Amino acid sequence: MTREYPDRPFVGIGVIVWCGGRVLLVRRARPPRQGQWSLPGGLQELGEGVLEAARREVREETGLDIDILGIADVVDLIERNDAGRVRYHSYDDCPAGFCCPVILKAGKSSKTQPFFNVS
Repeated sequence: MTREYPDRPFVGIGVIVWCGGRVLLVRRARPPRQGQWSLPGGLQELGEGVLEAARREVREETGLDIDILGIADVVDLIERNDAGRVRYHSYDDCPAGFCCPVILKAGKSSKTQPFFNVS
């Protein structure tokens, strides 16, 4: 099944990565929301726990290994086309993690990953 116009929701992971009072965002390289800033993350794989998926996705997209602090939120993301048909539908678990200052690398589904100040 494709992610676009699915017949069921997908389980997504969006990870809040904190470092020195700043949060990590990635610019998405692929749809949905291509080119927009987002939390690092992706789809949970079959047989994979939420926290395991969070660590894997952050590592794949940024090269960071993080410590998970807990689940911050669960968000449903539903995007409809002009006719009202569901184009994308996922439920995103949002684990909160922490990392030490490191050099980041662009991953397969992100272009850049700066840390932003949180106020």
